[in-house]
Amino acid sequence: MSFKKFDQQTFIIDTANAYTNRQISKRDFLRKMGLAGVGFSAFSLGMLGNPRGLRRGNLIGTQAYADGLPDNQAKWLKEVGSKFKGAKIRYSTESTPPSVVLNQIKKEFTDPTGIEVEVEIVPLEQVLAKATQDVQGQLGSYDLYYLDQSWISMFQPDCVDPVAYYKEKPELAMPDFDWDDFSKPLVDNVAKVNGQWMGIPFDIPLFTLMYRKDILEKHKIAVPTTYEDFLAAARQISEAEKSNGIFGTGLQAKSGHYSLECDWSQAVWGHGGSIFNKNKKFSGNDEQGIAGLKWYQELLKISPPNSTASTWDGQFEMMHSGQVALVQSWDEFFPGLDADDSKVKGLWEPAKPLTAKKLRPASTSNRILAIRADRAFRCRNIRRTRKPHGSSCSGAAARRS
Repeated sequence: MSFKKFDQQTFIIDTANAYTNRQISKRDFLRKMGLAGVGFSAFSLGMLGNPRGLRRGNLIGTQAYADGLPDNQAKWLKEVGSKFKGAKIRYSTESTPPSVVLNQIKKEFTDPTGIEVEVEIVPLEQVLAKATQDVQGQLGSYDLYYLDQSWISMFQPDCVDPVAYYKEKPELAMPDFDWDDFSKPLVDNVAKVNGQWMGIPFDIPLFTLMYRKDILEKHKIAVPTTYEDFLAAARQISEAEKSNGIFGTGLQAKSGHYSLECDWSQAVWGHGGSIFNKNKKFSGNDEQGIAGLKWYQELLKISPPNSTASTWDGQFEMMHSGQVALVQSWDEFFPGLDADDSKVKGLWEPAKPLTAKKLRPASTSNRILAIRADRAFRCRNIRRTRKPHGSSCSGAAARRS
């Protein structure tokens, strides 16, 4: 490891610890992380400094796992995993819905294998600090890492390709694990660095159209399928329901916040534009980009006034409180719409995201930058310094020793 790399890692560790200890502000923390070449995805920004994690009952429960694993996978866990009975897997992560649910269902892994799983849930900056410190000192404190999409390239020297590892250790490969089932554009542009897999896509909020079925049925409005349909439906709802405190849509349009970029970027893509061109130059101000911006500005006129002060959390609150009827967004809080404290329990329905007339081809835009700006992505990574059971049983990328 070069001194430059070592100094960068030390700077990251010290800065993250300073923020955790409230010695610096979030603004200073993000500024210093920017100097170190570290960014944060949209959802992750909201989890900085948050030791409690997710609020309310906004998680999908474990009912989906009530029937257990397929027979061949359950048999494999018992036969192969039990060879490592008594071992312990340590996992450091932030409090995301998948991480919390994983912690809730880990008995499906620990019971047949006899392997102990310790899930440490800490604020996101501590996930970064712990992972960086672990790889810097080759400590082997953790077997699994949760890596935000903005960090993965930093950890390339410390990870191995999980697909290649499965081929090298076929006796440890989970039956019917389909690597080709992952979205190829997602893997190519976000899950790989220089052609190497960095881990398994684990926490990927994607855009979804959400609609209040009762409001649409009341006004005989079809579920929108295009950007033009969405704007027209939102206008009609606002005109008819504004006196009842219900707006057509709500936005996460807080100025200067990453949530606004996430909200705006889908408007640009949906009108045939892109954030960057193939030369990595900003292209959001071309004809297509301006069309997307104008569409977004029209939505702002029929959104709650607090949209300009809202991030993804504020947008969810508009939905949760019954203040809006249509949202084209991504959000890990959507299950909370059916929580017991929701004022609209059972009224929100999902649909396919809006369809654009024409998307800009990858050959004329920088897809890597655009997708990273559009989506939050995390990986799980496994150390190789311990027994090889980790890669077989979790199916994640392995760290180099």
